[in-house]
Amino acid sequence: MDQASSRSSWAWEFGVAWRSRTQKGYLSVGEGALLLGGTSLVETEGLLDLSGGNLDLDSSGTLTVQGTLRMNPSTDLTNASSIQLQNGILEGSGSLVLDQISFGGKSRIRLLDDTEIISANALALETIEFQQHHLRLNSETTDLTLEHLILNAPGENGLDTGLADLTVNGSVDVQSGRLASSGGMFDFSGSVQFDPSFSVLELDNTTLNLSELFQLSSVLRFRGASSLPANDLLDLSGASIELGGNLNLEGIHTDNTTFIELKDNSSISSQGEVMLGRLMTHGYSLELGSANTDLSLLGIGEPTQTPEERDLDSSFNMSPVIESLNAERLQDGSLKWNAVISDDSAFSTLTTHWEYLFGAPREFRTPSYIPAAGSQSGTVEVVMSDYDDSDGGLLLLTVCDQAIDHQGDCDSQLEGATSISFELIPYAYQLPLICDGTDCSQPITDVPDMPSHPGEVESLPSGDDNLSSPITGGKILLNGGTLKIQEPLILERDQIETEGGRLVLQKGAVLNQGATLKLDNGTLELGDNLTLVDSNLQSEQGRLKLLDNVSLIIPAAVSFREIQLQQKTLALDSSVTSLTVTEPLLIDHAEAGIIRNQVEIDFQGGLKLDQGGVFELDDASKIKINALSLNGGLLKVTANTNVSYSQNTEITVSSPSILEMDENLDLHFQTLSLSSDLQLRFGSETTILRVNRLVLSGNSKLSGNNKSKLIAAFPDLTQTASSQLSLENIKLEIEQCLDADSQERIILLDGGVLEIGNVGELTGTQELVGEVLCPVKLNQAKICINDDVTIKGDLILNGDAEIHIAPQKSLFYQGPNKFNLSGKHLSILGGGSFVSNQGFQNGIGLNDNLSKLSIGASGTSISHVSITSPDGAILEVKKTWVNECNQGDGDGNAGGIIEKLEHLGGFQFDLESESRLTLNDHLSILDNQTVTFGGTGGGNLVLGDNASLAGTLLLKAPTTISGGIITFDEGRLGIKENSIIESSITLQNQGGTISLDAEKSLRLESSMMIANAQKLTLEGGSNAKLELENTSQFLNQGILELDAENLSLEGGSLEVSGEGKTMVRKSATLKNISLNLSQTALEGSQVFSVEVKENVEFKVDNSSVQLNQSEIQVETGGSLEFDNSTVEWQGQLSKSGAGSLKFDEVQLKGNASFSGSTEATLNLLQLDNYTLELVSETSSLRFLEHLPFSGTQSELKTNSANLVFEKGLELSSGKSPAQEAGSRFTTTSLPLAVHWICRTPLWRWMEAGKGRMELLLLQGTR
Repeated sequence: MDQASSRSSWAWEFGVAWRSRTQKGYLSVGEGALLLGGTSLVETEGLLDLSGGNLDLDSSGTLTVQGTLRMNPSTDLTNASSIQLQNGILEGSGSLVLDQISFGGKSRIRLLDDTEIISANALALETIEFQQHHLRLNSETTDLTLEHLILNAPGENGLDTGLADLTVNGSVDVQSGRLASSGGMFDFSGSVQFDPSFSVLELDNTTLNLSELFQLSSVLRFRGASSLPANDLLDLSGASIELGGNLNLEGIHTDNTTFIELKDNSSISSQGEVMLGRLMTHGYSLELGSANTDLSLLGIGEPTQTPEERDLDSSFNMSPVIESLNAERLQDGSLKWNAVISDDSAFSTLTTHWEYLFGAPREFRTPSYIPAAGSQSGTVEVVMSDYDDSDGGLLLLTVCDQAIDHQGDCDSQLEGATSISFELIPYAYQLPLICDGTDCSQPITDVPDMPSHPGEVESLPSGDDNLSSPITGGKILLNGGTLKIQEPLILERDQIETEGGRLVLQKGAVLNQGATLKLDNGTLELGDNLTLVDSNLQSEQGRLKLLDNVSLIIPAAVSFREIQLQQKTLALDSSVTSLTVTEPLLIDHAEAGIIRNQVEIDFQGGLKLDQGGVFELDDASKIKINALSLNGGLLKVTANTNVSYSQNTEITVSSPSILEMDENLDLHFQTLSLSSDLQLRFGSETTILRVNRLVLSGNSKLSGNNKSKLIAAFPDLTQTASSQLSLENIKLEIEQCLDADSQERIILLDGGVLEIGNVGELTGTQELVGEVLCPVKLNQAKICINDDVTIKGDLILNGDAEIHIAPQKSLFYQGPNKFNLSGKHLSILGGGSFVSNQGFQNGIGLNDNLSKLSIGASGTSISHVSITSPDGAILEVKKTWVNECNQGDGDGNAGGIIEKLEHLGGFQFDLESESRLTLNDHLSILDNQTVTFGGTGGGNLVLGDNASLAGTLLLKAPTTISGGIITFDEGRLGIKENSIIESSITLQNQGGTISLDAEKSLRLESSMMIANAQKLTLEGGSNAKLELENTSQFLNQGILELDAENLSLEGGSLEVSGEGKTMVRKSATLKNISLNLSQTALEGSQVFSVEVKENVEFKVDNSSVQLNQSEIQVETGGSLEFDNSTVEWQGQLSKSGAGSLKFDEVQLKGNASFSGSTEATLNLLQLDNYTLELVSETSSLRFLEHLPFSGTQSELKTNSANLVFEKGLELSSGKSPAQEAGSRFTTTSLPLAVHWICRTPLWRWMEAGKGRMELLLLQGTR
């Protein structure tokens, strides 16, 4: 047996109690086995080494360890359920399972190497002796309780509790290394210390509990849903937080030395203000956890400088200058840094401080200072230990010049200090190649793709003027909370979204290279300039609040929902293309305002000038103000002389205010509403202020400087019952007529002048208000009626015009004369009503063939329209138009309405697509009158009353007519485009005509009747179509004349009854129809249900047909064919004429007879126990398909007529086909095997015959 085999097979066995009693007793099992029975003890100085061996403990035995028990992963404990450490030490390494060991007293674990522990039971120890090794608790059940904890391990080594809980009853002192948990709990009852430079606290979905104040200024790795104690015991001042989860800082102390580095998408929450230092996003997203979170950051990204600051520093900087910084990888894996530094003082006065941020702790050895040839510059070298290829943190070097022989404190806050930052790129510094002759090797490492260049070095002085360097690819979501940034902000490719929150940029911001600032419904509070370069500001719904005088340098259109100036000035850089503000802008201080720099501004919500506020309207063509409220402020209007401006603006004066205008200006506003005094100061007598509407809402005074003149087109002095308007040193010129009461309410003071003149032509966009007494002349005018208006003078149309009446509002025309268009185009739009108080006498008149009246299809109504031209006038219905008066869209479903319409001749309706016109008057089209529907078509005429048609109704465009009843009184309906009539149709007197152009169709959706002695003619081009809605019934008791080639009548039902007749003059088809021929004419009346003219084809296709006592005439060369249709037949069918009659399927519904002038053909006949009698010898039938003959009561009486079975006859039980003498059955083209099938005795076929019966088998006889 060899030595190895011998060692692995030996065993010591102690059957009785065993004890290591020597002062330093030592027993090593090696790779053997130790069998113990009874009670065994390892005393205080003893050591039982079970590394690689086996311990077999008898079931009755126990092992108590007061000394040291050593184990490793190869240790095998057999039946060792009673191993107790009592104040003992467990030494171990590797993976240890401690399920069979219990700990008591002040036991501890000592690590001999990196170790992981698994235990089904919680462990209670005095402490862990790490000896710079790493310990991991590898199961959720391995909870660990310690009396105190001292951790001193290099780099990432330390204690990782995994899913288990760690409880420390006493002090925790992490001198170096990492204390980590990934799902358990840390419960510290005593004092806690972490070395600021060499320790890491890592919490991943972990809860931290504290009982005493804990100052953590090292690295905190926070991931997942970890929880920090909210009891004001945790102070994170100076900490570097590597964040990859949801961090709640409620009850946690932080300040601007607490740095955040994102390692994943994360959130920060609090119930109040939280101060933090710098934030590094690294392309991840950060959310504020709630609307109550108020986060204040020193800055975002790395510190850097603007180019301007660098230029300034190069000229005047008295601090040390870091000329270069580089690094090289040493063979032992460390990184050696070299910095060349110069100063205006001796090199010996320089000292340095080196820090590695946002990464695992890295140790810097003592720097070496190597002076250059001169005494004021040199090189500093320092080695950073434990560098890892994946390091991507930030090197921060600070140089101070207050040292003696390089000895002294150095901090970035010291006067004269200079700092540089250097961002490490992972895998930028790899180990050097080791070459031996031609063979070179390098340590094998999985290296990802390298960046194109290493990190760049940037130099900056210390102090408050630092900028935040660029951040890339991340997103910050405020979620309604508050984010304050103290330093100037630079964003690159990042996005900040307020989502209703507040973003406070105390030193302004620069957005570069695809960065986005999205305000949503939030607020941007700006304390310095905002500059955009190749980036995006989404601010349409946001609020801008000024904290100081600022500039917007944004080469694009800018829009804010609201701007709060806060008594500050907003300057617009000339690169801004336009500014839009949707809510009112308040200016209430002389220092508040907007410096425009030629930028176009649109104050959609208006402008409010309070006491002390001043606004200069320096170019009315580039500043649009929807509403201007003067509440004690000053409006200055300045511009180039001899310029006229017009704005649809309402000026409201609610407190004494001032309006100043430069000389020679002509300014037009829409409305001036006075409830207080307004002083007008004009630069010259040629300066003019013109308003369309002057409203007096309270006692007011207009005063001027004896150069001032106000022109008002329409005064409205009726808002209050007794208000007066005083004029002082000003001329008021009113273009409208004034009644006596209004004139008495205008008081003339010193220098006050009132001029009242007749109205001239109105052109452009104007508003009419109140009562208009004078005649109103319109020429290329757009009149706005925004409230009820009464015009008592004549309305005169000198040129095309539009009248926009707001929804639910009315224009009451009380002029004495008709409002004639006289060849002009008048549009009544907007959704309101035009009401003539004298009916047609002063209604709207289209008095020649060039007149055109348009009505808006949005609820617009006109009371009276008369058309006196013989033809050519146009009545148009518009679906869309330009909303000149900002009155809204009205009721888009209401259409246009004409209450009363009279016409002496023809005219034309033009209905825009999807428009609708309701005519509440009777439409009467007399003989020799033509009413046409033209234009683009696609509209709908709704008959509120009925229509009578004695003349022509011509549909030249696709049209739908609905409502009411259309009565044909020998009139004519022409269809030139596909159209629909939903109205009921009746015939009066002789009937009427429907004419369809070739390929066109008319759809009828109601029932219709042709009475006796009436005729409805369907005529027109080829392939026209008349469609009936499926439930429509067409009752013909008169004459339906089909006189269009290949006319198609489809759908619904057609009943020909009484003396009704369908006269087919040209080939036609009835398709998908229910046809009922039920003639009840007097015998001998010679009235035919269907009359098919010579050489005409009449087809009934895919339809159901009922024949009840009918007479049909088909003239020579003509045909009546029931194709793909079932004919239900009872009673007598008489067919005359030399044309052909063809059936597809005939089914008897009662006894029937056929009297025919020629042979009729059938595909299938079902007698269904009824009798069909062929009345005469010319009433022959030809069966084109095989005919089964069955039924006990079925009978076919041929009399003298012939029956031809082209594909044979099959007889089963039933009555025989009775024959008269001389008649015969004939069968053709039938295979011999199936010529004749007889299921009853042959003699029964002949029992009713008077003569002989002859059966002809043309292909053979059987």
